[in-house]
Amino acid sequence: MKKLIISLENSHDRRQHIKEQFESNNISYEFFNAVNATQIDTVAKKLSIPITDTRLGKNEIACFLSHASIWQLAVENNYPYVCIFEDDVYLGEDSEFYLNNILEWKPDDAHILKLEVYNNLIKVNEHFKSLKVGDRKLIKLAAKHTGCAGYVITLETAHILLDIVRNYEGLIPIDHIVFGDFLHNYEANIYQIVPAICIQSQHYKHAKPLISSLESERIDRHGMPINNKKFKDKVVREGKRLIKQPIIAIEKINLRLKGIRELKLTFR
Repeated sequence: MKKLIISLENSHDRRQHIKEQFESNNISYEFFNAVNATQIDTVAKKLSIPITDTRLGKNEIACFLSHASIWQLAVENNYPYVCIFEDDVYLGEDSEFYLNNILEWKPDDAHILKLEVYNNLIKVNEHFKSLKVGDRKLIKLAAKHTGCAGYVITLETAHILLDIVRNYEGLIPIDHIVFGDFLHNYEANIYQIVPAICIQSQHYKHAKPLISSLESERIDRHGMPINNKKFKDKVVREGKRLIKQPIIAIEKINLRLKGIRELKLTFR
């Protein structure tokens, strides 16, 4: 199974980071030259993906198209499976065993295997019996768990995802489509490995600094980071949080009635 790392050709520090992570664990990999902001119009046209109606910044669109380009590569070459990583991931314990033997532990009905942790809490179907894999387990996701830094897709899934994004009105971040829209609208079988075996540098407390071309655009879409807000804004935000608490509690009760529970997800 190909393991492709999305990375800008001139991101030498990130490529060195990947080299250290993968080679120290005896895991084969290939770099996939990421789409950059100057190429988005050309690549979008080639992939037949509309990019005019979106709030995403140019670098975010480039990231989106990089993932879609790998899906297209899988389709063109008829790859049964492809393992996709972004170039700021850290690998966990025994990653050599898990990543070098994916086909031996992948469930037959899986559309996607999610390898990373992004949210600390994930929603799972409590009626689904987890599958044991080594000293970890596989659990079916019952709700969106964002992040596209480490996942495995099937050829069938690549076809479906390309069809989705080619007909999407108002593109949103790629991970919200893969682990949100696809999960819910297609009743996809997305399995999360627990504990996760990879994590992005921005979520890993022991990570070394890696420059991101996406962060400034995400801040522009979502507003300034909380550390840059004035005290008054923090007070308002805290008030909104307190108001939301009973709503969240009701949502949790409704989820339990549907047989969905929250599970703490860690990285190891």
